[in-house]
Amino acid sequence: MRKVFLLCVITIFLVACGMDEERYDDFDIIDVNDPYDERGVIEEAMNEQRTILKPGFIPDPSVIQKGFDLTNDAITYDPATEELEHEVTYSHKVSDLSMTFAAEKNTSDDRYEEAVADMIEQKPFDDHEGFYGYIENKDKKEYTYALQTDDTSYFFKRGWWDEDFFDEEFVKLLGESLRTEADGAYDYFYDDFAFKLDSLHFPLLSKDVVDDFEITIQTDALYLRYDLAESANINFIVEANDPSGYLSNLSEIDEVKTDNGISLTVYEAEDASITYYTWEKDETFYSLVLDANEGSLTTDEIYAIIDSSIDDSRSFENEDVFDQQVDEPSLTDVDKAILEKMKDIAEEQDAP
Repeated sequence: MRKVFLLCVITIFLVACGMDEERYDDFDIIDVNDPYDERGVIEEAMNEQRTILKPGFIPDPSVIQKGFDLTNDAITYDPATEELEHEVTYSHKVSDLSMTFAAEKNTSDDRYEEAVADMIEQKPFDDHEGFYGYIENKDKKEYTYALQTDDTSYFFKRGWWDEDFFDEEFVKLLGESLRTEADGAYDYFYDDFAFKLDSLHFPLLSKDVVDDFEITIQTDALYLRYDLAESANINFIVEANDPSGYLSNLSEIDEVKTDNGISLTVYEAEDASITYYTWEKDETFYSLVLDANEGSLTTDEIYAIIDSSIDDSRSFENEDVFDQQVDEPSLTDVDKAILEKMKDIAEEQDAP
C-alpha cells in the first residue's frame, strides 16, 4: 500500500512539475516512476560506517592547538555484498603529523592476517583483538597496528615523512583510542560535508538494468559506479568544487545541448580511452564518465541518462543522513595522552 501511495505521489509531482515522461518511452534504461534507489544505498552506507571503530582522540575542530585537518576521506560501499571500506587521514594542525586510519567490513580478503604476519616484534592489545609492531621499510622501523572485530578489520599508516615520531608506545595508544561514535568518537566528516541534500541529483535508471552498484562518498565528492545489464559500465560523479583543474588535462572535443536544454562540455583523454560528459546544476558539478571500451550506449541513451538526473526530484528518507550525531568529543585518558604527545612533538619540531 505504501509503495502504491508513493508511486501515485511521484506521478502527480511529475505532472505538476511538467516533466515530459514520454520522452523517455524509447529508453528501457530509464524508469521515472520507480528507479534505482541510490539514496537508500547512501543511507545504508552512512549507517554502516557509524558502527565501526574510529580514532577517539579527535578533539573539537575549533581547538586549533590540539586540532586536526581531515585531509583525505572515503567511504566505499557495495550494497550487494554489504562490503564497506572506510579510510580517513588526519593531519595535526601544529605538528603536521599525518595519520591514516582504515577499516574494512564484510570483506573476504586476507589483509588482516597478512598485516599481522608481516609485523616484527608484534605485541597484542589488552582491550582489542589485534596486534601492534613494526615492519621494515627501507631499513627503518615503521610502527603500525592491525585490529579485528567479528566482521571488521582496522589498519594504521603514518605519513611517510613522520618515521621519527611514531614509536611503539605511540602507535599502541592510537590503537587503544579506537571506539564507535556511540561511545564518543568524533568524526570531522560530518562537519566538512559540502553538499546540501537537495543539490544532489542522480539518474533515473531502471532497477532492471542495474546489475551492480557501488558508491564512494567523500566530503566534497560522490562517485557512483553502475554496472548495467548488457550495457556499459558508467561512472557518475558529483562534486562540490569546480573540476576544471583536472579537466584541463583532457581535450575538449564538443559542446552540446540535451533535450532538457542542459549544456554539456565533452572531454576526452589524450589516448581517447575515457570520455567525460560534464555539466552543472544547483551550483554542483556533474560528470558522466565512460570508458572507450564501453561502446554499447548510444549517444541518445547517454543524453537521456543525463537528462533524467536533471529531472530527479527524489529526496532522502533520512534528512539527517550526513549530520553529526556526537555533540562533542568525549576524550579518555588515552586520548589525552595522544594529544599531549602531539604537543610534545610539535615543540620538538620547533626547537632550534
